[in-house]
Amino acid sequence: PNGMTLVRYGSPGGWPAVGDPGPAARGANFYCAGSAGDATIVQEIDISPLTPSIDAGWTQYRLSAYLGGYLSQRDQATLRVQFRTAAGTVISSALIGPVTPAERGDQTGLLLRAAQGTVPVGARRATVELRSQRFDGTASDGYADNLEFKIVRTGCVADLDRNERVDL
Repeated sequence: PNGMTLVRYGSPGGWPAVGDPGPAARGANFYCAGSAGDATIVQEIDISPLTPSIDAGWTQYRLSAYLGGYLSQRDQATLRVQFRTAAGTVISSALIGPVTPAERGDQTGLLLRAAQGTVPVGARRATVELRSQRFDGTASDGYADNLEFKIVRTGCVADLDRNERVDL
């Protein structure tokens, strides 16, 4: 699979409009695979600066995104994080999505999905992957917006520094 396409909200052809279900604080565009069929984008994140907190069990993560699709089509978007050792071995993962046509009431739009938990002991890297897949029609209508992967030290009330929060 190749990269995602950015589509402007309200573009002609049935794309989600500004008034369709989705994030209240949305930008001008959202992600989809469009005519590519299936598409994936990946971000690798070095979380090793947080090793003491991770290995003490003091770090939590939150993965969230607005995910959706077009009318009754089964095209879908998912967002996944994989926690890896320094050597690259996957030790844990979390997946959000897809949002089904039934969950959207067979309407075009995006709904919030989220997962959270403890960053596993031994994790030194996080791989975040957004994937859009086509099952119906000629374009991939698995949509995504407002992607977020956040790591927080438990009990920490200070503002997060750049090593503890990554917004995609």
